Order: sequence, then structure tokens, then C-alpha cells
Amino acid sequence: MSEDNRFVAVSFATLARAEEALAAVERLDPVDAAIVVRDPSGRVQLHQTRDTGAGEGAVAGGTAGLLGGLLLGVPVGAALAGILAGGGAAAFDTGIPDDQLRQLGKELEGGQAVLCVLVEPEAAPGLAAALEPFGGASLP
Repeated sequence: MSEDNRFVAVSFATLARAEEALAAVERLDPVDAAIVVRDPSGRVQLHQTRDTGAGEGAVAGGTAGLLGGLLLGVPVGAALAGILAGGGAAAFDTGIPDDQLRQLGKELEGGQAVLCVLVEPEAAPGLAAALEPFGGASLP
């Protein structure tokens, strides 16, 4: 997470309300956004919008490598290189750290949700305006 970006966390009574707020926030093209919810049984769940898993990165890298390799005449080698590069790149979490999200989730009551958003500094005023109609409580 870049030091310059602004992190905002807003709690909502329900997951549905957090999802409505997320839809409004997505129009601002945040660096990262996630909803953390604690289900009635106490389990913390992360609903991430920008996080690419290692498997997804490997598939994307492998596909790009295969296509590039077909053009260069070495499809298998290029596909393997793409798989390794894609999987390795996705292993680095460039958004909101999962540990931070899980810690917020532990503080919730069952059924509550927190919308977490990471934006560039110039987008912060727009973020506040986008979230205002949904209420919620801003977390420190």
C-alpha cells in the first residue's frame, strides 16, 4: 500500500448497504476496495474487488506468454515464462493488506460489514461525497 494513498473504512449494519456504497465508490476508480463482513456464525469474509490471486495471475501470464510465443515460434517456453511471471506478480499484494482487512473483521458484530477503500489523495474529497448518502460510521 503506497504511503500517499488514503485509506478509508466505513462500517455498515448490513452487507447489502456496504455493497450499495461500494457500487458508488467503484465509479471513482479506487486503487483498491474491499468489503469485510462477519457472518452470524462469527466467520470473517473478505470480498475484494481488485486483488488478483496467484492462480489468476498465472493463467493471465500463461495466456499472454502462449500468444507471444506463437508469434515468435516458441509457444511452450513463452507460456511457461508467462505462467511464472504472472503467478509471481500476483503474489505481491499492492492494495489493502489482507491482514489489515481481517483485523477489522474481528472487531465487527455478526452480520455487520466494513467497506474499505484505498484512493489516491486527489480522489479523497470525491470519496467522501460518494459515501455520504449511505450513512455508515467512519472508522479510525
